[in-house]
This record gives sequence, structure tokens and C-alpha cells, in this order.
Amino acid sequence: MKNMKASTFHTVLQNTVLGAIGMLLFTVLVFLLTNWFKPGTSVMSALAVYAFWQIYFIDVRLTSKRSYLLTAPSHYLH
Repeated sequence: MKNMKASTFHTVLQNTVLGAIGMLLFTVLVFLLTNWFKPGTSVMSALAVYAFWQIYFIDVRLTSKRSYLLTAPSHYLH
């Protein structure tokens, strides 16, 4: 902690909190989805939601710019 800048510490803290929320989301989704689907389908669905969470909220929200994964190719826009 002595050798870490305050801005670095806050970035690490934000990443930790958002990562914990993402894992909680994954766990709750697996638990809820197994009521309606087979376990393999539930885990894969929850993993897809978790991947979206990681890409969107951590990449876009923390860096304040859109990820190349979330933008449409230019030939789709015309």
C-alpha cells in the first residue's frame, strides 16, 4: 500500500468490486437457471451473461470508451 499511488488503488478497488458483483451474478444465475434448464445449459448461459458483464461494464464503464467488440463494423452502418 505504501508503494501504490492513490489512483492505482482506486482502480484496483473498482475492478475488485465489479469482479465480485460479476461472480455473484454468475452464481445466482446458475442457481436460478437450473430450476428451468439442464445444468450444462444453465452454466453456459450464465457464463455468457458473465462474459457480457466483463466486456461491457469493466471495459466500457471503467475506460470510458466503447470496446471494439461492441461496435458494428463500418460496412453494416451504411
